[in-house]
Amino acid sequence: RIKVSPLFFALIALLLLIDRTGMMPYVLCAIALHEAGHLIVMRRFGIKPLEIALRPFEINIQKSVVCGSPKEELWVSLAGIATNFLFVLLAAAIWVIYPCVWALQWGVCNFVLGAFEALPIAGLDGYHALYCIGCLRHGPRTRMSLIFLSYLTLALLIIASSFVIWEIGNPLPLLFCLY
Repeated sequence: RIKVSPLFFALIALLLLIDRTGMMPYVLCAIALHEAGHLIVMRRFGIKPLEIALRPFEINIQKSVVCGSPKEELWVSLAGIATNFLFVLLAAAIWVIYPCVWALQWGVCNFVLGAFEALPIAGLDGYHALYCIGCLRHGPRTRMSLIFLSYLTLALLIIASSFVIWEIGNPLPLLFCLY
């Protein structure tokens, strides 16, 4: 079952309308490939999605298996990231054979999405993959250390982005992010 929020399409339409760079179709393609990677590996393990919910800033896939084995969960978590990086390699090969701007844009979007999803921040694939690895080695008691790592990563990202925005000379985006 697929549930789509009307705001999901409104957000996509808005993003396509205000996109001055022409990158939004490549971003949407990278997101679709990322989620397809999860679905392909889920199918490989016989895990059926009960529901796919498309909401603004979120695509949520609810699985029929509440909790597969940590090894299966790890593969499902890493599948989206691996798919993005696989398509980075494909875009790089296209760029080498036939240098065209769209291959570069497509590769960059896949790289950025894969790198972002690999961060150990709660709610992202990197966090879930680390949790699965921790469960395989130490059991579920690793959650508190991962929560600490998640907050530490967020703090470092906030400090780094604050420095970059401050150096640019326009603190308004920083104030907006803090809000």
